[in-house]
Amino acid sequence: MSPWIRNKATFVALVVIVASWLGEVSASAQSPAIQLHPDYSSFFEQAGTVGTVVVMDVHHQTIDVHNVERAAELFPPASTFKILNSLIALETGVVTDVDSHVLKWDGVTRQRPEWNKDHTLRTAIAVSVLPVYQQIARDVGLKRMTSYLDRAGYGTGEITNENLDWFWVLKGFRISANEQVQFLKKLYLDDLPFSQKTIEAVKDITILERGEDYVLHGKSGWTTDTDPSTGWFVGWIERGNEASVFALNMDINDPSQVPARLTITKNILKVLDLM
Repeated sequence: MSPWIRNKATFVALVVIVASWLGEVSASAQSPAIQLHPDYSSFFEQAGTVGTVVVMDVHHQTIDVHNVERAAELFPPASTFKILNSLIALETGVVTDVDSHVLKWDGVTRQRPEWNKDHTLRTAIAVSVLPVYQQIARDVGLKRMTSYLDRAGYGTGEITNENLDWFWVLKGFRISANEQVQFLKKLYLDDLPFSQKTIEAVKDITILERGEDYVLHGKSGWTTDTDPSTGWFVGWIERGNEASVFALNMDINDPSQVPARLTITKNILKVLDLM
């Protein structure tokens, strides 16, 4: 265990992480090795913000954490929910294929020009087309949506017919960085209530970058329904047969800070020799 346990809040947060992790492994499995990284604060300070990052080695049960208290705090998942929304869309048949099924533009001109056209699921997640995923949520319906959220163990909050098509950006529905990491670990390990075909398809459309010896999967998110706004970047990085899942969230006080979600995460992954 890291020596940087400086106050009661940190200790309690560590207990929460360990307890939640142990709930996901067998009784005979080894307890996770947790390393705290207060030194990562410099990455956030350079961007003029504060936040947390959790990186979990899937196979070796090691967890690297910056700002352990915030890692347990709940925030709206924003567009990171599009990972699960894509799984649900494919599993229910609302979307039949990530490339051939055309999701028609509704004809409403929006501020982001890349949204004002037809999309496939692959292109929609790539440019985070909110109207497409809102229509998917409506087509899935409240009953099936809440059922899959429960079965996947994703998030906390009330979902109604009134907020069904945008609950993930509202402060009434929330998830922690720790919980995001647990969800992504299950996705990577094919341990979610979806078919193998569905899981493989979503893994494919979340690839952001291929390096010489790694593949980076991920999804960003940003909601203005919190004060300050909340930014996310979550995903996993594969190196051969090894993989680490990660979740970052941070305060966004100004739109100029939005790119820092990816920059900070990549810098930390490089420090950890993962890319």
